[in-house]
Amino acid sequence: MLLMNDVRFCSSLMSRYSSLFATLVVTGLLSSSAVQAAVENTSPPTGEQARQYHFDSANMDQDYRIYVPKNYDPAKRYPLVIDLHGVNANPDTDFKGGELANAAQKYGFIVVAPKGIGEDPMFWGSIYPFKLADPDIDPARDMRPLPADQQYYAKDIPGLSSVMFAMSAPEAEQKRLWSEQDALNVLALTQREYNIDPDRIYLLGNSAGAGGVLYLAAKYADKWAAIAPVNGVVAPWSYPVSRLEDVPLLFVHGSEDKIASSQAIQAIIDGVNAQGGEARLLRVAGGKHADTWYMALDDIFSFFAQHKRADNS
Repeated sequence: MLLMNDVRFCSSLMSRYSSLFATLVVTGLLSSSAVQAAVENTSPPTGEQARQYHFDSANMDQDYRIYVPKNYDPAKRYPLVIDLHGVNANPDTDFKGGELANAAQKYGFIVVAPKGIGEDPMFWGSIYPFKLADPDIDPARDMRPLPADQQYYAKDIPGLSSVMFAMSAPEAEQKRLWSEQDALNVLALTQREYNIDPDRIYLLGNSAGAGGVLYLAAKYADKWAAIAPVNGVVAPWSYPVSRLEDVPLLFVHGSEDKIASSQAIQAIIDGVNAQGGEARLLRVAGGKHADTWYMALDDIFSFFAQHKRADNS
């Protein structure tokens, strides 16, 4: 079996010397069936795959997982979904039940799931406070700027029980930056190996992964065709909704989720729409914090399939 580096090398040779292969076929020195077999043998692998790459900046081998439709055709451009897992999850758990792979196959999408750094990837680099559910939200108390030097869970600070935000400790800051870069690295690796349509790249994430989706969507708004954060939201006062003017947003929230603030979700939706963007809420009946996202995959992929990246030229 060819190793991945061998596959890339052979594919490069096939591309570079395509005219030579054509000449050999015409002259009868090489059969067309032999060329076809060579092409098939150097096509990138399909189906669900556990992968690893070396993250140079962090000096570590980093896992990720990918699903490629089994009928993948290198001559066609494919849409890509980047799936960001939540706390105490990883790429394997997101793929475990088969729902994500089934949706990817059904809709003809490639899906890639980076790991981030550690079990908690620091909201994939997010600098925005994560807004927890609170039945007694006081906007004057809970929707206000917070100091940047507090601990990760601000549960013991009077009046801030419904807000979470990142530590400023050096090790936490490095972890935050590396988690963000890991997601971008995996995107670049997938684009190099597969024929990805740059106008159809999407972000999906549950819980802390939703915080990462919102952060990456705002920071790199020109990359994404649409986004779908699930059961996770940042504090509305902190978030630059104007950045999503050209990034369609499907917010997904389970009716039984007790973690993310439904008020904050609606505030961001209203803010994006007020800027002339497209944002909507999908309420999933019976959806709990950990399972809403895969209950809604059909709706999420259908939403993605309806959107391409806006032309900002």
